[in-house]
Amino acid sequence: MRKNILIVSIMLLLSFYLSAQQSSNSIFANVPVMSGRVVFQQFIPADNSLSADQKYSLLTKWAKDNYSGNRMVSGIRFNEKERNVTVSAKTELVLPKSTKEGESKLMMNYRFDVAVTNGGLILTVRDITFQKIASTNNQSTSKVYLAEETITDASIAASDEEKEFRISTRNETLAFVNSLYDTLFQFFSKKS
Repeated sequence: MRKNILIVSIMLLLSFYLSAQQSSNSIFANVPVMSGRVVFQQFIPADNSLSADQKYSLLTKWAKDNYSGNRMVSGIRFNEKERNVTVSAKTELVLPKSTKEGESKLMMNYRFDVAVTNGGLILTVRDITFQKIASTNNQSTSKVYLAEETITDASIAASDEEKEFRISTRNETLAFVNSLYDTLFQFFSKKS
């Protein structure tokens, strides 16, 4: 009987652990729209024994280690008074190849802020645009899309020739934003 209780207890603990791990990997499952703009925002818990200054010091170290010297970063702003960091950058999203368009590349431009709060940090990802660069017959063309017209529920619902592109872009954007969250979450979890 004790053996069965022990096994059931271990199974329950394991399932709670796995569900917590899984939820941290997919915090963002939808594309939130605030005042007509796509804005991803999430709280990241941090050790309460750390002061706000210590959290900010760790945050600046994380930002410098991950973004300083990166050619894809257009700017990093550290605000010691407000205890936040703003990064403006871009990344290449990998989309499935479309036979109609030939070779194409999608760059996502974004800005994110991380602000220190009493219990942890607030991550806000905003100002997202996409630049689609297609090359066909040795010619390159470029088109810019706003997140609001590309990855929202309303834009995904529209049926036209770019629906597959919008769905792929949305999936890759969610994967990127979740990855950014996980990186911060893991960094501050190690400090607890």
